[in-house]
This record gives sequence, C-alpha cells and structure tokens, in this order.
Amino acid sequence: MARVMVPVQPYSEGPNLASSLRVSAPDLALFLQELMAPALLTPAMRDQMLEPVVEIDERISWASGIGIDHSDGVTTYWHWGSNPGFQSLMVIDPQTGNGLVVLTNTGGMADFVSDTLGGYNLAKEVAREAMGINGAWDLRRH
Repeated sequence: MARVMVPVQPYSEGPNLASSLRVSAPDLALFLQELMAPALLTPAMRDQMLEPVVEIDERISWASGIGIDHSDGVTTYWHWGSNPGFQSLMVIDPQTGNGLVVLTNTGGMADFVSDTLGGYNLAKEVAREAMGINGAWDLRRH
C-alpha cells in the first residue's frame, strides 16, 4: 500500500477547532475525574454534559461532545481525536470509576477508516484490553 503524506499545519498559524487543543494525558485524566466526581463543575452541569442528545443506534449515542457507548452491559463515556499523525481516545466507566487516556503520534486517516491497528484503532484495542470492555468507541461501525 502506498503511503500518503498529509501536511500538518504548523501550530503558529492559530487555532483550529478540529486540532488546536494541546493537552497532556494527565490533564485529560483530570478532566475525566472531574466528569465522574465534579469539584469545579456543578453536578447539574456534568449531568447535562453526559445527557444523550443524538442516538446513533442501540449501542452508541452522543451527548454534548461526549460519546456514550453501551457495550457488554456497561455504559462508558468517551471521546476521540483523529488528525493526521495524531490520534487519541479517552474512556471512563462510571460504574467502576476506571478511566483511560491513550494519546498516539502515529497513524492517519487511513487507520481511522480501515481496520489496520495504527493510531486510533490501536488506541481502542489498548482501551478494550485495559478496561475489559469490548467498547465500540466510534461512530463508524460496530
């Protein structure tokens, strides 16, 4: 398979809603902790963030920026990011309080739309293994 190189815009060109959030794994973990045990958010605000807004199917729905996955009898909350050369996934199981953040600097859109184990698909496999849940954690196919 031929490798397609996609130019990545330099950070100095300003914000881009799809890719300008720059955060560390520990910072994302703090965000997940805040969703599970609000200290800065009010519980009502947190509940609103996790309330289903769009139902994709019986397994996946979407809240205000947070995905909701019902897999293996477990409800998890998740969010992903996928830009050329960078993929991420964060998942939390509110029943156990377990959460996971995976950041990669590998892969590209070919990994996102295929079944290869680069970037995003690898992040999902790590999450499935670590959490013991066969979560879909995407909107493509499951």
